[in-house]
Amino acid sequence: MHILRNKTFHRRTILSGLGLAAAAIAVPGLRTSTLFAQDGSGLDKYKRLIVMYSSCGTIANQFWPTGGETGHSFGRILEPLAPHQDRLMTLKNVYMRSTNAPGPGGGHEKGMGHLLTGRALLATKVASDKSGGTGGYASGISVDQEIANTICQDTKFKSIDFHIGEWRQARYGLNVRSRMSYTGSGQPISVMENPYEAFKRLFADMVGGGTPTDDAALQKALRERRSLLDATAKDLETLSSRLPAEDRPRIDQHLQSIREIELRLNVGGSGTPTVLGCEAPPETPQKFQGKYRERDNYQEIGRLYLDMMTMALTCDLSRVGTMVWGGGATSLTSFPWLADETNSMGESHHGYSHRFAEAGPRESLIRINRWHAEQFKHILDRLDAVPEGDGTMLSNTVVLWGNSLDYGGHSRNAIPWVLAGGESDRGGPGLRQGRNVVYPKPPNTRVVQNPHNNLLVSVANCCGLTNMNTFGEAKFCTGPLSGLV
Repeated sequence: MHILRNKTFHRRTILSGLGLAAAAIAVPGLRTSTLFAQDGSGLDKYKRLIVMYSSCGTIANQFWPTGGETGHSFGRILEPLAPHQDRLMTLKNVYMRSTNAPGPGGGHEKGMGHLLTGRALLATKVASDKSGGTGGYASGISVDQEIANTICQDTKFKSIDFHIGEWRQARYGLNVRSRMSYTGSGQPISVMENPYEAFKRLFADMVGGGTPTDDAALQKALRERRSLLDATAKDLETLSSRLPAEDRPRIDQHLQSIREIELRLNVGGSGTPTVLGCEAPPETPQKFQGKYRERDNYQEIGRLYLDMMTMALTCDLSRVGTMVWGGGATSLTSFPWLADETNSMGESHHGYSHRFAEAGPRESLIRINRWHAEQFKHILDRLDAVPEGDGTMLSNTVVLWGNSLDYGGHSRNAIPWVLAGGESDRGGPGLRQGRNVVYPKPPNTRVVQNPHNNLLVSVANCCGLTNMNTFGEAKFCTGPLSGLV
């Protein structure tokens, strides 16, 4: 191929010359100060957004840092995030005020439906809802989708959205407790819940010739192309040799990440990992096909979702991603891998949350929340490992971790918020990280003070929607949340 003759390149020219495989792995996310500052793509204009959700509240004295705004210390729950302490902030006393107004839905339903919308639930219950709840879907668009409408106009996917839940959750049907993102009133987005199908949807067209429509076609395309990595190695080597030294680690990062995902999704009957397309597919079913709701696969599938999401954003397939662990009261997953001789961890997350005042369940909840902090850390690790501009992808990505409750008593007041990354001024103001931000506690739940609607406005501002001054129900929003930028 002769695609690198000129001294200046247009992003689309390189995409065309390299082919879909190499383009999707290596090209879209290169340093904006070099090749792609010239084409005016959305990647150069905006910060990205990732939202991670975990359920059932937290244990306050083990979640909130001790000490001042700076120089603070993390407790047991946030301790895994210590390596990124200077890249994140905790936000205390940011109430989900909109949920305290009269309206449809119980505690879990309101918390989940309002989380990213700041709007009331619809009164009409979802037809497929078998959870016994009383509320419908949210009555308006969520902030992640509002942001995606602006910053993802030129990406393949509007957003990359995952949900993981155990088989017991399926019996409750589709309902507001398992959906936090909406394109409009009563319109929850479709989420990916099967890792193999997700991989095909996101990455199958990298093998060339468009996206195969069935498994046989996909496997044939994979075999013909042998390995995604082998097929593009020469092109990538050529590209790498022509780039500045500071850009080359980016390509290596993409290659390694794709290889890891391929290996983990494809384990034959012998248990020996095989790279996609290197040999005939195993006769046994794909590792997670039909098993994505089994508890034994929960950890590994969840981590795969995080890796696919961050890789998709790295490849500029989208600039918005969400991850829902469990969901509302239907978070029936137990966490036996956190057990030891003192605690069997045999009860569900939701079950423990209603016994938060008892010593045993309290300890279990600390472990579960700490485990979710480790997953949030994994997102930050992935983003921070990829050089971009004068920093890393984390500098240009706003990463929010939220919850539908503040503790198991169904309160939605001091929600445990963690806001990370996004320090750059790309597209909007940069976040002032490394702080433990404590807002004045409202005198009562009827006062609109530090409402979470304001946080949603600030997130949108940072991601490029700089003219937004209100979001959700206006009576619960007073503008951007102070003290973030």
